Amino acid sequence: MLESRSFGLEGRFVAIVSALVLATAACGGGSNNSSAPTAPTSPAPAVATTATLTGQVVSLNGGAPISGIAVDANGVAATSDIQGMFSVTMPSGATAERIVMTAPQILSRTVFVTRTTRTLRLDVIRTDDGGFETAYYRQFVRNEFGTTTTGLQPIRRWTRSPSFYLRTVDEKGTPVDPAILDGVEADIRLVVPMFTAGQFDVATIERGTQTRETTSGWITVRVFTDTEEQGVCGRANVGLELGGLITLYKTGCGCDGSPIGHGLTRHELGHSMGFWHTDRRADVMFPTIGACHAMPSSAERFHASIAYARPVGNMDPDIDPSTTIRVAPQIAVN
Repeated sequence: MLESRSFGLEGRFVAIVSALVLATAACGGGSNNSSAPTAPTSPAPAVATTATLTGQVVSLNGGAPISGIAVDANGVAATSDIQGMFSVTMPSGATAERIVMTAPQILSRTVFVTRTTRTLRLDVIRTDDGGFETAYYRQFVRNEFGTTTTGLQPIRRWTRSPSFYLRTVDEKGTPVDPAILDGVEADIRLVVPMFTAGQFDVATIERGTQTRETTSGWITVRVFTDTEEQGVCGRANVGLELGGLITLYKTGCGCDGSPIGHGLTRHELGHSMGFWHTDRRADVMFPTIGACHAMPSSAERFHASIAYARPVGNMDPDIDPSTTIRVAPQIAVN
């Protein structure tokens, strides 16, 4: 049984002395009980208060370094030299720093980088090389030609190889002619690499009576036989990676004896890969389908390569998002 005892001051002193004696006896080994030396304490490493960002500005459409680019990092200014190099020093930290690059020969470019000492290669779009056309880019990539009500659109593009699901029945459950689906599949394999600047090929193509409309990474292609919208030959989501849809209308939209022309399929695939209408009749993305076997033009392929070098959500004129974002789905007609 445990007893509760109280000690006076004298009692506590005796108890402490006894404990010390017992502890000393337990150590053993003679009378010389000197303590082990204490290791010296290393001073804490100094925390960097500034970060130096060194960068090289190069042309996205060409790759050559560009001099004379004004660089602004939250008020800290620099200018790229003949090798495109610049350096700015700013407070360090995890905050994303807004870097703005401007010059008469480029689209103003905005990127966000972490405030740590590092070296970056930053590309900008040159507007004076004879290939890039700002007005055309805004049509093809940002929907300026299609509407004036929603404003210029952010870039919508795929970040991986798309998969396709071809529905083998129409809206009434009637089987679709396999020859039509064969033509659609051939067009998919042909133009997806063109519209993605060779970054992506087709991951897989499946056929069946189901759908993949809400499955990320898939585009469902359906053929409608009897349903017809006045003046409409097809519809498609624009750059919807979370489960896109293409509808091809068979009635009244044939070409060269085929119920569905190749130009129509390629046009809708252009929407699916992230692009809008243009005002050039030679383009496959012209609103009215022209040639039965229309192909993406050289201008479309070139400007698609610019768009596919930018992140999803990049805004006009050339502003990257500060974080990864997903843009809302859009539907394009024809």
